[in-house]
Amino acid sequence: MKFFKIIFISISLLFATSITSKAYVFDVWTVEGVASYADLAQATVAFKEKAMAGGAKYDNIRASMKVRGDRSNDTGFVIATYENYQDMMETAAVVAQNPDWFASTYGAIEVQGTMITSATYGNSQPLNDNTGGVGNTVGYNIVEVLDGVNFVLNFPKLQKLMAELGAPAAFDYAFCATCGEEIRPGEAVLWAAAATMEDAGKTMDIFASAEVQTWIYRNMRPFLNIVDSGVHTYLTE
Repeated sequence: MKFFKIIFISISLLFATSITSKAYVFDVWTVEGVASYADLAQATVAFKEKAMAGGAKYDNIRASMKVRGDRSNDTGFVIATYENYQDMMETAAVVAQNPDWFASTYGAIEVQGTMITSATYGNSQPLNDNTGGVGNTVGYNIVEVLDGVNFVLNFPKLQKLMAELGAPAAFDYAFCATCGEEIRPGEAVLWAAAATMEDAGKTMDIFASAEVQTWIYRNMRPFLNIVDSGVHTYLTE
């Protein structure tokens, strides 16, 4: 199956609610069956150049590979970020009107046993994810939130605890704006973004400590069901 079929998913993003306030909004396309991560990265760079020149309002669009979690040997991500949902929707419309951008970049990529899914997440905070270069590594949990109030109140405490313990990563979260059946019942994504794989490993060691795990099971696990977990590393700037 050709990767450019993702365009039909892009059009579906127009169902998201439009807001004009500054926020952190991102689309994630999960592509299972990736034959060549190098081709995925090259296509993403080429697509980004064409889309940005054509009026797309991406803050950035990057490719990454899954290195831990289900199907980590053949799963890639394309992650597009925006300043708000309005920019996201306008970009989806521009991309849909220019199918050649996909056909001439991602269209050449062959994937095997393909399943392409997409989701759009957002929050009201500026981006704070410690990423920007090749090798940035992000650990994530997609979660079902059982008690939103306690989750929102406790997550900043987790950020503070990890920072005090010296974790070299930025912790943040976003709620789902449009998520399909493959992602539900997950409705939020939590992540720890590190500059390198080495920093990600240090963060994982701290996160796995008895102090942090005891705190999490007392203060956050009662309000969350983890739907999916993984680690991915960026292939493009």
